[in-house]
Amino acid sequence: MKLAFAAVASFVVMTVAGPAGPDVFEGRPRFDQGDAVYYVWRDGVQWHVRWTANDRGHDFKGLVVAQGGTFSFLKENDSEKETLAYLSSQRRIYVSSDRADPGLRVPDAISLNRAVIRPDGNDKIVFDARTTNSIGGFDFTPDDSVTIMQLDLQVDKKSVPGLVRLGKGAKKATELPLVVALRGVPVS
Repeated sequence: MKLAFAAVASFVVMTVAGPAGPDVFEGRPRFDQGDAVYYVWRDGVQWHVRWTANDRGHDFKGLVVAQGGTFSFLKENDSEKETLAYLSSQRRIYVSSDRADPGLRVPDAISLNRAVIRPDGNDKIVFDARTTNSIGGFDFTPDDSVTIMQLDLQVDKKSVPGLVRLGKGAKKATELPLVVALRGVPVS
């Protein structure tokens, strides 16, 4: 799978002209109930990409490219653990005619997650996933020599910036692929 990238100078993330600095991505966002959403954040040197899908399945495909260096760490997330934590926080009231007190309970939902996440050389991460009622994703660390990272994220074969949330503030991206200036590149 090869995804094309245009020249770095033509990209815009949020309202910042040129590559965005890594501070935009700092801190884990709160996942909302939106269907088919990406979350991208960092905690120090480690980066995280997650995707969520509610009731109906969605395809998530993408590519993360490091310029000037390599990735020193890559690990798929524990989707079962994260999905259970997410579903348990989405408590709903169910009313039953045979119970006087409906109470609160976690919804019974089938969770499906199929993902192939792999390095393509030392400077690319490629992923292809199908997710339903679940959270998928991976964690990675660029080495100290990486100057720019590009993240091309697709949902159902489309690049939709509004479906990508950045950092603790969960700000929506305005263009894809995301371009992050880590070192040596001036940020406006």
